[in-house]
Amino acid sequence: LAALVALKGDAALVADMLASMAATGTGRQAYLDGALARLLELLHTRPHAFTPKVLARVAWSIGEMQVRGGAEGQVLCASLGHTNHRFLETFRSRFFSVVPDFLENDIGGLHEAFVAPFLGEEEIRRLFHRAAQLQVGLLPNSARHLAVMQRIQDASCVQRPSMIHTFPAFTLHYWSRLRETPSATG
Repeated sequence: LAALVALKGDAALVADMLASMAATGTGRQAYLDGALARLLELLHTRPHAFTPKVLARVAWSIGEMQVRGGAEGQVLCASLGHTNHRFLETFRSRFFSVVPDFLENDIGGLHEAFVAPFLGEEEIRRLFHRAAQLQVGLLPNSARHLAVMQRIQDASCVQRPSMIHTFPAFTLHYWSRLRETPSATG
């Protein structure tokens, strides 16, 4: 089934397949590679299918697989191979253009193990600016996303320690409030 989805599925279906593999720890590198190749094809032929929800689901799935691994303890790597690199480049570009349309649940649905290592500084800066506009994690309607935003913040600081100095004042204020707000999970 995974092979069929990777060959014929639309963007949402491939994102769902990746999410299932990530959540259950049943992924294999060949399935991940096939899914990313299909997503690369769809990014070129149907870019508008990559809505904020689909982008967030793919990003979460890749991040979770980076952390959890796959079937039988297999290490999974989204940056392995030429096609996967092309996917990541094209995905980053689409992500950058769609971030202004993200809502709280889209941003809260991301994964720190994807954002920090796979997005560039400009994409992360734009993501935090959008999160600042929505006050993700700080307002009652998005408080459930505080912990993930703090993990994304921490991972981004480790990967790009000087990035914070490039934030506009509005985004920097949000960044500081995220730091100061105690998380219910930790």
